[in-house]
Amino acid sequence: MIGNELTPQGLSQSGLTLLKEDLVPLYVLQEQAKACNLSLPSYLIRIKNFSALQAAETIAQAFALPFFQLHAMDASQLPWELLDERLIMKHRIIPIAMHHPTLKVAIAEPKALEVWTELQFHTGCTLQPVIVEVDQLDLLLKQYTTICTEKKLSQLFERALFEQVHAGETTNNFIPQMVELILNEAIKKKASDIHFEPYEAFYRIRFRLDGILYTIATPPKALAARITACIKVMAQLDISEKRLPQDGRFTQAVAERKIYDLRVSTCPTLAGEKIVIRILNPEGLLRPLDELGLSISQKDTLLRASRKPQGLILVTGSTGSGKTTTLYSLLQQLNEPTRNVITAEDPIEIQLDGINQVNVNLKSGLTFAHALRAFLRQDPDVILLGEIRDRETADMAVNAAQTGHLVLSTLHTNSAAETLNRLLQIGVAPYNIASALNLIVSQRLVRTLCNFCKEAYTPNTPLVSEPEEQSATFYRAQGCPQCHLGFQGRTGIFEVLPITPNLMQLIVDGVHPQQISQAAQKEGMIPIFQSGMSKVAAGITTIEELYRVTIE
Repeated sequence: MIGNELTPQGLSQSGLTLLKEDLVPLYVLQEQAKACNLSLPSYLIRIKNFSALQAAETIAQAFALPFFQLHAMDASQLPWELLDERLIMKHRIIPIAMHHPTLKVAIAEPKALEVWTELQFHTGCTLQPVIVEVDQLDLLLKQYTTICTEKKLSQLFERALFEQVHAGETTNNFIPQMVELILNEAIKKKASDIHFEPYEAFYRIRFRLDGILYTIATPPKALAARITACIKVMAQLDISEKRLPQDGRFTQAVAERKIYDLRVSTCPTLAGEKIVIRILNPEGLLRPLDELGLSISQKDTLLRASRKPQGLILVTGSTGSGKTTTLYSLLQQLNEPTRNVITAEDPIEIQLDGINQVNVNLKSGLTFAHALRAFLRQDPDVILLGEIRDRETADMAVNAAQTGHLVLSTLHTNSAAETLNRLLQIGVAPYNIASALNLIVSQRLVRTLCNFCKEAYTPNTPLVSEPEEQSATFYRAQGCPQCHLGFQGRTGIFEVLPITPNLMQLIVDGVHPQQISQAAQKEGMIPIFQSGMSKVAAGITTIEELYRVTIE
């Protein structure tokens, strides 16, 4: 029975037609799925709009195989050792239970005869397949890879320590493998940063996931120097220099043939050199404006400002608040054959086709101001400055914005009102701010709740004070096998301040920025906290998460 599930002759009578209303034979759907480069369950879910449960039950019925629920299974309790890791991942098959000589295995769709022959050869068992939901299978396989990684790291720690004790530090066979495994795991988990941290009594490795640091591993302290040296070699840094900070970079290829740019920073601490690796994910930085978290009115306001032939657009927020992603999304909108777009960045995070990008280099004297001075002789339409850091850069950016160029840049401020204050502190004259500035975008990133486990509840009174807040439905993170921590990904909350004629006059008159913010709210600007509250009310994030990123 196992050998012919993929043939029409192997179908039960109930499986001859999968979609009764269309009278589509199952084997035809299999061919259609193959043509779309999808598995059968994925094809049913994505193209035919089946739920995962409906797809699994239909496939099980069609092939006369038992249907099995995996949701109650604990990955750590499954007999993974009965199958080789390579076979599990290659064929997407999970061992569930052993009743010698029969091994029950979970699959999302039937396998070809040669697959079962290979599996039976390696296990020496009779295999009993059961059909499961594809998302439950994916979840357990994901957990299995984490279990495998933890096991491999533990083994590498032991082997590297044994190697160091018995062969000396001149031998270095296992440290590169360990670093490679950690890098791949960080990329797989979509970490933004990896921290390698030496302390007096221990050494730890942490990943920053969705803005929060989590400890991933604690290698033996004795391996710290060799781990540091390995990373410095990869980043082409001076391994003998341990007293001064160094910066470097290298690339990492992953299984999907994607190349990730990794930026390395070392810092001498009391217990040794601390290393932080920033992972630049091209997919994370290149996102459409629709996916950033802007409301419809905020997005329309931003697009209107960007369509003006000249003026200054500032994106503000703390480090790691998504400013670069917003600017890159805007650049994609502006990148047309009829425009000359040029950028000065420190560093260039993603290479963009059709845009002239310049990497600022302070050591060689190429500052933002020097780059901007050169840009103005390059017939630009749109200029992006990675950051306005000083008066010279600010004055030149304002001048460029007043003379027929659209200028985009960032500032490290907490609100739109503070941005006006910051420009005044730098030394930009109020009348220049008023005439050059088109728009200010202030933003934060909040973690988004997992849709599988979020729970409605009534929050503590101190967090909810306004009547409209008290009437909203609130959700909190629970944590489940799908997300582990209750959150999956992040989204932006925004404050978009267009500079209207009324606000221009207030700026020229020297009115306090806070009063300008109040006037902007009367004109329709939504403060960043209220923008966040709309996402809390929609069940996208939590009230605690909103306070975490907006409290000052």
